[in-house]
Amino acid sequence: MTGTLNLVAGTPDFTTTGSALQTAAIQAGDAIITATGYVLIIAEITGQNSGRLFDNCPVAAAGDGQPLRVRYQPDGSRVQAAVRMVRELLTTGNLEAFAALAGEEDAVPVFVGPGVMKLVPKSEFGPDDTKGNLAALAALENIANLTELAAIAKANDQFIVMGADGTITLKSIKSVTDAIAEYATAIGEKYTLPAGGTEDQLIDGDGALTAKSDLPISQATQSALNSKAEAAATQSALEGKLSLSGGQMTGTVNGKTPPNSGNNQHGFFCGASFGSYDSTYNRSSPFVTRAQSAGSHFALSMKLMYAHAHESNPGATYSGTYALGVLNPNIANPGAFNILHTNADNQANKVWSFSGDSGGLNVPGPISKASGTWKIDHPLDPANKILRHGFVEAPEYVNIYRGVVRLVNGKATVNIDEYFGMMFGTFWAVNTDIMVSSLQNQEGDTVVWPEGKMTGGILNITCAHETCNDEIAWMVTGRRRDPYVILVDPNCERGTGRFIPEFDKED
Repeated sequence: MTGTLNLVAGTPDFTTTGSALQTAAIQAGDAIITATGYVLIIAEITGQNSGRLFDNCPVAAAGDGQPLRVRYQPDGSRVQAAVRMVRELLTTGNLEAFAALAGEEDAVPVFVGPGVMKLVPKSEFGPDDTKGNLAALAALENIANLTELAAIAKANDQFIVMGADGTITLKSIKSVTDAIAEYATAIGEKYTLPAGGTEDQLIDGDGALTAKSDLPISQATQSALNSKAEAAATQSALEGKLSLSGGQMTGTVNGKTPPNSGNNQHGFFCGASFGSYDSTYNRSSPFVTRAQSAGSHFALSMKLMYAHAHESNPGATYSGTYALGVLNPNIANPGAFNILHTNADNQANKVWSFSGDSGGLNVPGPISKASGTWKIDHPLDPANKILRHGFVEAPEYVNIYRGVVRLVNGKATVNIDEYFGMMFGTFWAVNTDIMVSSLQNQEGDTVVWPEGKMTGGILNITCAHETCNDEIAWMVTGRRRDPYVILVDPNCERGTGRFIPEFDKED
């Protein structure tokens, strides 16, 4: 990234020149690497050339006109940064103050100081003003309250007129009565109402009585009646039948509710759509990314909606929507087939994506299976044989890192993040219970060992002979501790991320 960096010791604020941070999509969680090697995590971008760090700038990292180097963070690290920010926001005492309140009917929690709240009766806030009428009254000049308003209206022979948009005006009573008199005179001059009319008669435009049966039907009314009769005839002919070949079906197809199964009642209907599925740009939709533009997302789509009751909670109904579709070729991941689940609150989640080009499957949540393998054409005989290997399983989520390094004068250092091309700090951010599982001299029998516990993803290796330059094979393992397993994964304990290998079956 071009531009220079200005840091002030002891403060989190920083500035740049010629960098366009917002245009470059720099975000919270990305890291600034200073000329002295410090890695400073960004908490907020406040402008094209300004922002704030999570921590105050160290003295050794401060200075003006430094070369600007920014390292983008992966999504997992951004989640960690967001979690850290939420944790810091919860230390203000506001959440504790709210939790300490005992709820009361028609009472509203109100802050009375930093981290201090109390309940105030709703009646103290005055009547509801959902249409803005009270605000409009308050906006009238020289009117302090409703009593004064009523006195002004009475004294000036006026009344209050409330507009549909919430505006209020004072109107003369005489002007309204004069207008009514004008209309009455005009009607009396135009129409002389005939006497002796019956309930089967109407007054036509000339003021004469006409039988209802003699009134003509407009062309639009007749056309609507004809269309309704034709639709009824078509529905009767198609009752119980549906056969389409080469045609197009849109809208909703209602499915018959299946019979009850024990105490569980289920029902569904299916809606099919050919063409565009959704032409509205919706940033909350998992199908829309920053690289996509507004327009149709699906070239072909289908919705499955469901609703059911369960014996464990007879009074509740569980409902949602599954949307299946093939993405249009003009947006990200063309030709992919996606399954989207939307709950009853219209919150989209759990998108399964099948890649149209590579045959890959992306699943955002956990997968449970009885067994698993990878299977490929045999590299030595691809035309006649299949090669497969079974998955390696464990009663915990284990990350495995292995490689080789050469000793120099009996010493070697491995930076695991650098070795695997990962961002600095990644290994330490996603692992706990770290173990050096294996160290093996590949070229001799000289003994090697790790120098104490690993810190920050750095493995230090020492050899018994100070002049040894052999190649050493190493392996390090760690248990996952990223935010997903700690906060989201249903297979893990909340707070620790430890995998739960055993659980009771559902009835």
